[in-house]
Amino acid sequence: MNKIFSACAVFAFLFSSAEGSICSVLEKFKQRSLETNSDAVVISRNGRNIFEYFSDECSDHIDSQEMSRSFIPLAYAFLLEDKKIPCLDVPVCFLFPLWESGKTRPITLRDLISNTSGLDKGKIPILDFFESEAFFPVGTRYYRNDKALTILVDIVENITGMTYEDYLFQKLFRPLGIQSVCWKETNLSPMPQIMLSAKDWVRIGNFFANDCLVNGKPLLSEKVFRQLFIPSQEFDPFFGMQWWLEYYDVAFWWDDNLLWAYRCEEVDESIVQELASLEGQEYHFQGKIIGNELDGLKCSAKENILAEEAFLYELVDEVRSKGLPLCRFRTGKVKAMSSIGKGGEQLIIMPYGKWVAVRQTKSSSMSSTEDSNDYFEDFLPLLEQLAAEYDGWVD
Repeated sequence: MNKIFSACAVFAFLFSSAEGSICSVLEKFKQRSLETNSDAVVISRNGRNIFEYFSDECSDHIDSQEMSRSFIPLAYAFLLEDKKIPCLDVPVCFLFPLWESGKTRPITLRDLISNTSGLDKGKIPILDFFESEAFFPVGTRYYRNDKALTILVDIVENITGMTYEDYLFQKLFRPLGIQSVCWKETNLSPMPQIMLSAKDWVRIGNFFANDCLVNGKPLLSEKVFRQLFIPSQEFDPFFGMQWWLEYYDVAFWWDDNLLWAYRCEEVDESIVQELASLEGQEYHFQGKIIGNELDGLKCSAKENILAEEAFLYELVDEVRSKGLPLCRFRTGKVKAMSSIGKGGEQLIIMPYGKWVAVRQTKSSSMSSTEDSNDYFEDFLPLLEQLAAEYDGWVD
């Protein structure tokens, strides 16, 4: 039998008239966890787990796949905190003296983390990076390159004299009370992938939701911590330091310089014409874009081209393929931070209410989420619905 523990059973005494609606959402979580073949779903509010689901085949450690990337900026946050590096704008050639890659300027740590390094993702191992020209001038394109992240792992090890895994265990996992951490090497990934339990992922989420406090003391200063959850570059407002971001509001517009850049890079002229017709007017969006997918994206424009999902998909596909900015933007307050893996693994942190939710599945070994019926695509909307039902309650 699947093991389900929900707020309905454990905390029913907290609720009055709202009990039914809260339990209804939790029942939906249970249903969707089963339908999507989830191995584990855990939801925490204000540091207390209010819903737990584990399948019969759930193990203590599940491969987190691409979610492992989210630990790289964390390692650098601790290097900043310990003053082992002065900032993220240190040129990598200072740390690897023989490396002079970069046509317009030296590649920095920030370039590597933010996907703007210009390195050719076909070049591996690292020595090939040293000997190769940049794929494009540094800082001029947004281009995901997971292989470049291996350089960041090596730099951590060079600076600390420890393995990347041991450094994170000492600085993060041990202080959070996470005693069992597994890493694995795979031909499908150029960097080590972490295997953690859902409850340990919740501990990490609560660490962020509580401003990096552990036993009342901060492991990271607010100045360092905040760098992780702002746009990491000017090309994509939804991509932070290897974390995906969603805001309560984002202002978007397209100016003449950006449209000129689109034309120079041969973006479809019909797209450019449509954007030019907006005459630089500012619009507002909610939701986010992850990769090339529109995730709950809604525009304040009701009657122009931005209200058409087909146009937005075409725009995103065009500019992403060329590494160009999606738009000019101004972001509001962060609504949620997410670490997302293939197959629908997710860690979602919603600072308001200190909500943390984790979903894991061993079906992540599939080649793409598009081929799977197991992708829990309504995970965040359900969490937002649950948070709305809880709003105003004090435990």
